[in-house]
Amino acid sequence: MRKMPSGTDEMHRSLPDPVAIELEKLRQRLEDSIELYQGYRDAAAERALRITQLVTKLNDRDAKLRQLEQQNRDLERKYKERLKAAEQRYQQLSRRRSVRAVILLASIVRLVRSMRATRSSTTRG
Repeated sequence: MRKMPSGTDEMHRSLPDPVAIELEKLRQRLEDSIELYQGYRDAAAERALRITQLVTKLNDRDAKLRQLEQQNRDLERKYKERLKAAEQRYQQLSRRRSVRAVILLASIVRLVRSMRATRSSTTRG
């Protein structure tokens, strides 16, 4: 506002001049714009925080997934090793059984032959 003598100052306060009115409108628009900007800024800060939290959560889940995948690979490797060892053990036992079966069969054949031999010697005599 312009500086005026005190007597006329009172009169101008009751009748605001167009410049003062325009300044007040501009001041109010500026305050509204500042409030609006602060609202946008606060909303953007909240979104940025939420995005940061989501990215952190995603990174944590990704790390956990990689850890589980590694554990899965380790377990698969151990399973394959154990399966191979079990197959080898089975084959060893199978060969032993086969050897035992052959020995048993040979014993049975000898027994049968000896029984035949005994029987034929008793029949001849």
